[in-house]
This record gives sequence, C-alpha cells and structure tokens, in this order.
Amino acid sequence: RFFSGSIRVEVLDEAGVPTAGFSRDDCEPFTGDTNGECRVVKWRGGKRLSELAGRSVSFVFILESANLYAFESMQ
Repeated sequence: RFFSGSIRVEVLDEAGVPTAGFSRDDCEPFTGDTNGECRVVKWRGGKRLSELAGRSVSFVFILESANLYAFESMQ
C-alpha cells in the first residue's frame, strides 16, 4: 500500500542483468493508494512475463516512498 509514492518492477536474468523490455525504465509505475486492490505489473510495449517461460529470473521491486506487503506471480 502506498500513497504519494510509486512501485516499479524489474526482471533480471540469471547473470543479474536487466532483461530487455523488462527493465525498471520499461515498467509502468503504480502510483497512488491501492486500497487493498491487486495490481497487474505492465511493461511498455505490452511485454508479458509469459515471454520468459522456462528461464530463471529474479524480480527487483523499486519502491519510492512506498510499502510492498506481498506479490504473486500468476499465468
């Protein structure tokens, strides 16, 4: 939950390098108060995590004046 801050997500490959199209700069930030609502992470260009199926990746959450309590990865 956050109020005036933002949250972005970056996807790293096995070497810890941002995956093309899934960098923090490609991520559309969440802003405002979620008020308990679930949000779907979106990247510019319509990139979807399903494009990375079968690859080992890590997620980096970039929080600016925000709190993150949980996340879930779904198909």
